[in-house]
Amino acid sequence: MIPTIKEKQWLQEYLYKALRYRETYNEIYDHILTALEHEPAANFFETTVSNVIEKEFGGSNNMIYMEVKSKRLVNMEIKTQYRRKFADWFKLPLVAYTLTIAAFNFYFWGSKSPVLGIMGLIFFIAPLILMLLRRVIARFKYDSHKASIRDGAFDWLVYRYSLIRMFLLWPVVNMIFYVFKTVLKTAFHISDSELLSNLAFRSIETGIFMLFIISNLAIIQMYIHEFKTQKAIA
Repeated sequence: MIPTIKEKQWLQEYLYKALRYRETYNEIYDHILTALEHEPAANFFETTVSNVIEKEFGGSNNMIYMEVKSKRLVNMEIKTQYRRKFADWFKLPLVAYTLTIAAFNFYFWGSKSPVLGIMGLIFFIAPLILMLLRRVIARFKYDSHKASIRDGAFDWLVYRYSLIRMFLLWPVVNMIFYVFKTVLKTAFHISDSELLSNLAFRSIETGIFMLFIISNLAIIQMYIHEFKTQKAIA
């Protein structure tokens, strides 16, 4: 059977209410339309659709579960891609850039120059801007107001690896170093300038700051790749 315009509208409304994400909505809608072409005409279109959903997906509940399962797989895929991009900064050829940034940080660490503060602020703000930009582009690009199945994972990258590390992990690390510095200065009568000149101590502080920078660079790479992918399928 070939659905009429009115029947297609009914199917769209039904799936729009049943499904949460744009990708699964489009995929299942196209799948059902294709399956309906092989079904005989019936008096009640709703019954035919119900039979197709039962035959193709095992019922409406399984159709919804398929969407949940797809979201889990997408989340795992995006997190795996992020970890791979993070690790790539410690392999050739990107390790050369990592060492250059590390040397730059090491040189300016502990100085009165605002360079590192500005750098940290840029890398902190950039993922937030990219996250908002991705939402805005999707809003204007797609007619549907449904969220993408990839939204949660990309937001998770920013919240988990950027914001949480900045607001929770970084203050904790600074507190530990502050206590450590205080103990060293009290026990061994070491001045601040002597601590800053200690290569091991500066290397540890620089290394921790570098992890934050590399983490956000990997997030930025993920968003740039996502923008290119969306543009390619436009």
